[in-house]
Amino acid sequence: MTASDPQDACGFVPGSVVIVSQNGADGASYANDSYIGLTFRAQSAGDPQTYEYEIAISGATNTSIVNT
Repeated sequence: MTASDPQDACGFVPGSVVIVSQNGADGASYANDSYIGLTFRAQSAGDPQTYEYEIAISGATNTSIVNT
């Protein structure tokens, strides 16, 4: 994933998205991977603040969505 993906999908200010970390599917299977996600910083149009976002799925069993 590149910075342009969340920028284009979410309408963040062009050039403001910075990927802090990402972890793709790297277990033997999705069932064995306890965390798949992306953390990034970005700025919304009309708001001078930069915020940090995390979008992920967590937990090999009882999987939950992380959206902060």
